Amino acid sequence: MLDFGACGVFSERDRRLMLRMNELYVRGDVSGTVDCVLGLLEPLPLADVDCFKKELLDEWWKGYYGLQSDHAEWWERTSLRLWMALLKLFGKYQISMPANMIRMVRATLLYDTVAAKLYPKINVFTEFAVYHAGRERHRGYGRVESTNGL
Repeated sequence: MLDFGACGVFSERDRRLMLRMNELYVRGDVSGTVDCVLGLLEPLPLADVDCFKKELLDEWWKGYYGLQSDHAEWWERTSLRLWMALLKLFGKYQISMPANMIRMVRATLLYDTVAAKLYPKINVFTEFAVYHAGRERHRGYGRVESTNGL
């Protein structure tokens, strides 16, 4: 989804981590997803990162099952629960939220709450898989290959 710069710009590293985070979450690899979140926080703060990670993992598993449920309310099919858990843990462990994470949370909530409100039965995993397949299919589309080796 394009927001025309309202959320800011992400570095190449952050974009790769966010893409990887979504790929892993779609596959049900919640632990790998949480590792990506920690990657976005680097350099890691002076906190008990192991306890932070364990608590975040527990909460994100609950969010994962909520996103998968056919009986979930529309708002449970968004990233709201995931980000609220992260914010709660930031407060508990006295960790400042980096600007890149604020932008990512804002962008995610912007598009997935609108999508879920418009279509309450949306499955974000299916939608991401469709997006990702199209992205891979069009990778390199429009590039001009050099014929002189440059």
